[in-house]
Amino acid sequence: MARPVPGPVRREKGERVGGRRASRQTHRTHPRPPSFLPSKPKYFNRVHTGYDWTKYARAHYDGDNPPPKSVKGYKFNVFYPDLIDPSIAPTYRVEPDPAAGPQKETVLLRFSAGPPYADVVFRLLNREWDTGRKAGYRSVFERGILQVYFNFKRERYRR
Repeated sequence: MARPVPGPVRREKGERVGGRRASRQTHRTHPRPPSFLPSKPKYFNRVHTGYDWTKYARAHYDGDNPPPKSVKGYKFNVFYPDLIDPSIAPTYRVEPDPAAGPQKETVLLRFSAGPPYADVVFRLLNREWDTGRKAGYRSVFERGILQVYFNFKRERYRR
């Protein structure tokens, strides 16, 4: 005796199936098209590290056993290929870090370009920037890429 093949099961809206409510799939729509939703831009950043060869470090360390590395500067490349008005350059600003505590060892570097991009924020060391061109400072926006390169000023030992 052959078993009958069950046909499609008809269920009324709201009828429970396997512990779930059977209802039509509804897709949520955003008020704006997805191309205009703010998105984070792509970025590429580098931390420039190196050794501080102070008088103390020269006395206690050598090339085989170097002193601890420290942060010398940063390089940021933030890509904005789909700006609405590419003639207006994106901006950056340094803001105090609310999570830094009483020592204020870090600050926030915020890149903002306006729609369709959301702001991007990075946490940096709170040290003075060396803004000389020969010292490696660069702040340029061309071909849809914002480049911000800077090194920290060297701290000279004084008695």
